[in-house]
Amino acid sequence: MKNQLTRTIFICLFSYLGYLLFSVLGDFIAVKALGPDTDVYCLATIVGLFRLLFLLCLLFIIKKTSVLTNKGNGFFGGLVSGGYTIFSVIAASILILFTDYLETGVYNFKLPEKFYFGPTQIYLILAITISAGICEELLFRGIILNTLRDYFGKDSFKGTVIAIIISSFVFGALHMTNIMSGVSVFAAVLQSITAFAVGIYFGAIYCRWGNIKIVMLLHTLTDLASLLCISMRTNSDFSSSVNNISGNYSQLFTAALYTCIGIFLMRKKVRNQMFTYSID
Repeated sequence: MKNQLTRTIFICLFSYLGYLLFSVLGDFIAVKALGPDTDVYCLATIVGLFRLLFLLCLLFIIKKTSVLTNKGNGFFGGLVSGGYTIFSVIAASILILFTDYLETGVYNFKLPEKFYFGPTQIYLILAITISAGICEELLFRGIILNTLRDYFGKDSFKGTVIAIIISSFVFGALHMTNIMSGVSVFAAVLQSITAFAVGIYFGAIYCRWGNIKIVMLLHTLTDLASLLCISMRTNSDFSSSVNNISGNYSQLFTAALYTCIGIFLMRKKVRNQMFTYSID
């Protein structure tokens, strides 16, 4: 038991700190190779590739490569469970692109004079897909959540919930590092709270369906709906976009909503789905 606890703590800490280290390393190499004036999303794409390399190697070392291929209880059923994400992505895209909320704080219909779509937006799509959709889900759901679930009891609802909560807390904490990218402390705190709630939501979906590709897709769409749409409308950089999204108290309502949906997805009637597949 003691050895298992030590292994669990080591894997969680090593994966988290290694992820941060490879992020710094990737950024250092990218800036040195391309120059400090390179598009921030281009640099983020390269950083994402360094993160992905680290995570794939780690999955091999800890013998969890089945995370990548496990079909669990299916794919499309998981998308149905994540239906709120699809709805929110469509709603957010419309509200950001076709109202003047970003300028006035009020949702009045207004067509923009132009939409921006060039290299910055293409790099943004790549960066979000690799860093957020793929890497963050591999780290927090694929590695940390599964490792914690192995320790607390992957065949136990209580153990699964504990694993989801802890991995979601660490997921939320990661977003505080956005302060170093120029995001305000206020926005970073609210973003971290929302990320914790989203972690509960994604954790519930992943544990029910056992298919990492579901949450990878949902995570990618969620971030693109806000960051890409803001960039297309204003051509703003990452920190300005995050400050626009997270810098108001409405994020607390969003966090509460994600938490409630996550709890609903783990209701007694369907929770047996969590124990009908295995990730060894």
